[in-house]
Amino acid sequence: MPTFESGATRFLETVFLKLAYLLIEAPFEYLRRLGLHDRQKPYEVFIPLENFSNPAIPRTNLQLEARTALVQDARGREHEFTLDEHGFACCTHETRGLDLQALDLQAIESEYLPEVQALIRRCISGVQRMCSFDWGVRKSMDRGEFAKKTVDLENGLDPLLPAVHPHVVQRRMGDEAAELLKGRFRIINVWRPPHIVKSWPLALRDAQTVKPDDLVPADIIRKRFVGETCFAAHSTDHRWYFLSHQREDEVVMSKIYDSDPNVQANCTNQYFGNLAACLHSSFRACLDEDEQTRESIEVRTLVFTDA
Repeated sequence: MPTFESGATRFLETVFLKLAYLLIEAPFEYLRRLGLHDRQKPYEVFIPLENFSNPAIPRTNLQLEARTALVQDARGREHEFTLDEHGFACCTHETRGLDLQALDLQAIESEYLPEVQALIRRCISGVQRMCSFDWGVRKSMDRGEFAKKTVDLENGLDPLLPAVHPHVVQRRMGDEAAELLKGRFRIINVWRPPHIVKSWPLALRDAQTVKPDDLVPADIIRKRFVGETCFAAHSTDHRWYFLSHQREDEVVMSKIYDSDPNVQANCTNQYFGNLAACLHSSFRACLDEDEQTRESIEVRTLVFTDA
């Protein structure tokens, strides 16, 4: 006959296994706050290595620090997360016969972007106008491999290292923005893998847990233009989520900017205005040396609605 002690042990083991599945302790790289940044704006140069070799000019004045955080699995709870409350949402989306593992620039522009915009219309009501302004195919690799890699930074499809430090992109507007901004304006990011994700899954931070002071603006210097992004400093208040074994028909939509200051997933920042700070990053979830490299297709879209 089983004893109470053995039954309690099995119960505790079951609880432990469930918690181990739902919660993963993972390292993330956060911006280290430096006194230097009081007199020199943070920056990072993204120019091919052979064109940027002057040791007198540091490639960046950023310093990142590794901090661990608990990441909770959203699997089975996908319906609980919304763009307005958390800054991200999970949904299913079957493409119309597209081979996601063989998409090129032409196929993305002519076939995939219309599908992404149709998906956004399905998830957001009252859309007046949309414009997908940035897209790319990205591949996971470790920092050592990335440091040796020379990429074509003018080609949005050149596989870039997914950001290990949380990041958001600044506001971007089209020519018609002045009129369209009389309504509500959002920047929506649509992220999906071309195959099941076993390592380096996308982690998303609940936008409600991000405070304005957590965000630090930084210049991103490319060959032909200077853009702006922001990095996040560490906070124990942040809550992270990921979707375990995300399939190719599962899409994560996240909100980068929202002009509506009244939604929960908003963070009013002096540099970026009403920033829908659903910061995202990635973490290594599989220690198998033969793990498959994680690839992803990412599209950013301007979305204008009446309200």
